[in-house]
Amino acid sequence: MTDANINQDETYDPLEFVDPVEVLNKFPNDFDTRISSAKWKDRKEVLEEIIPILEKSPKLVTTTDYSHVIRVFAKCMKDANIQVVQLAANCIEFFIKGLNKDFHKYQNMVLAPVVERLKEKKPSVATALDNVLDELFLISGFHGVLEDAVNGMKLKTPQNKIASANYIKRCLSTTKTAPKTNEIDLIMENGVKLLSESQEPIRQAATEMIGTLMKITGPREVNSFLEKVDENRKSKINDYYENKAQVKAISTAKPPRSVGVGSGGAGGVGARPSGQAPQDKRVSTVSASTIPAKRTASSPVKRDDIKTGRGMTARALPKQPISRPPSMRPPTAPSPSTVAAVSSDEVAYLKQQLAKLEDENKTYQREQEVTKKTISDLEEANKNYQDKIEFLKRELENEKRNSMITANQKENQITNLKMQMEKADYKIKELEREKEINNLQQANLAYQRSSTSSRNSFYKPVDKFSSSSTSNDISTGVKRLSIGEENANNVDTNRVNNFRSSVNYGNPAVLSGSHHQNGTSPSSVTNGYNNNSSNRDPTSTSSMDVDNGADWKRAAEVTMQLKARIERMKARTRAPLNIE
Repeated sequence: MTDANINQDETYDPLEFVDPVEVLNKFPNDFDTRISSAKWKDRKEVLEEIIPILEKSPKLVTTTDYSHVIRVFAKCMKDANIQVVQLAANCIEFFIKGLNKDFHKYQNMVLAPVVERLKEKKPSVATALDNVLDELFLISGFHGVLEDAVNGMKLKTPQNKIASANYIKRCLSTTKTAPKTNEIDLIMENGVKLLSESQEPIRQAATEMIGTLMKITGPREVNSFLEKVDENRKSKINDYYENKAQVKAISTAKPPRSVGVGSGGAGGVGARPSGQAPQDKRVSTVSASTIPAKRTASSPVKRDDIKTGRGMTARALPKQPISRPPSMRPPTAPSPSTVAAVSSDEVAYLKQQLAKLEDENKTYQREQEVTKKTISDLEEANKNYQDKIEFLKRELENEKRNSMITANQKENQITNLKMQMEKADYKIKELEREKEINNLQQANLAYQRSSTSSRNSFYKPVDKFSSSSTSNDISTGVKRLSIGEENANNVDTNRVNNFRSSVNYGNPAVLSGSHHQNGTSPSSVTNGYNNNSSNRDPTSTSSMDVDNGADWKRAAEVTMQLKARIERMKARTRAPLNIE
């Protein structure tokens, strides 16, 4: 902070003659993307591009909203790369200078992050941060930055404490307004704590800060806070206060009270012994006004004589007793009884005040003890509640864990049961298919037996064969009836062929067995059939063909039903395979 900046309001502002500039439209188009990039080089490069733009714009347009950009710079205060921190601090400084008093609405966005970043020890970064804080002090005053600066002294990092104390010292040295009583208390309460730190740089920074504050307020306002400070540290504070501290604020310290009461007194009644403690202001005022000091008054006539004696004649006049007028006589000193009465009244009054203060002090101490006891009880109750909360949290976690385990077990059981049900369903379907297949096989066997019995009856002697027929002779019988007797030989040939096919369709073992039982062979039967076919009359042949036609239709229907069942069974067999 320079004197030129401080006296800026007293002369004139050169920026009044400069036109404001709109800088946001000059920023790179990808500013937000690059400033939020994960690479520190991208963030550093975009800030380096912005700084020349701000340097060429000493005065900014105040109607534009810069909150987004200021928040970005404040976020850069927490960046891990110190070059990014330094460049962002420089940008904030340019914005403060360009907006001047109008930056006050953005101050809360940047002040706290900058104070927290004061932990950096690199000189270039520390200087950039200090410049930002100094500019903020110029636009908001000591009252606007004090709270955040004091919060910086409360941080754990030693460098934060040192830099914050130095910042408050610089503000006190530069400000022209004396701090208020609550601000003095705030500074001293935290400054005295720094005096007890283990590191010497922290204690030295606090010493300089308190010494500068003492230069403004005077020792009387500060000494009450230094009662528990060691004498060595007090001497250092007083030395800095007397020899090194420089301030521009008007001192509010009152001049020390005089020990004697008359200016030319020779130690009259108002003088105190050297070992006596100073009394109340009221006592000194009353004693000073009531008991004047002794003095020797010279007569005006003597002064005239001296003047005339040094005149033209220059000769001595005879000394004669000259009577003084009543108005020129010296005042008479008060009697000792008056002084004793006044002193006894004052002493009694002071004793009453002292007793009253002692009673108030005792009451305050009792209240303080009760408050401490209440606080301890509350802390103990709070601790018990916290223990209960922790216990309940552990129980809740155990219950959650047990419930999750139980749920997993139930899910596994349900899954196993579903798999078993699916297997059981599949087995049931297989058994049903096997049952249907067995039923179909039994029906087929029954049909084969019935067809075999009919064929056996067909293979009986020739006289019975003429009256019976098979289902395979339907077509040949119809042809024979339609064509007549002239094609009888051809029909007989077709019947023999159909018979052979019917024999092949049936059970060969049964057929052969029946032939052997009858003592005939298929060829002999065929020959006998051919030999006897010509001996049959047309009426017997037609009746046999009609009976055999009904049997053939029934056989065809049974065959179709069997084929339909087989198709359904195949479809059911394919369905589970497709599902799996």
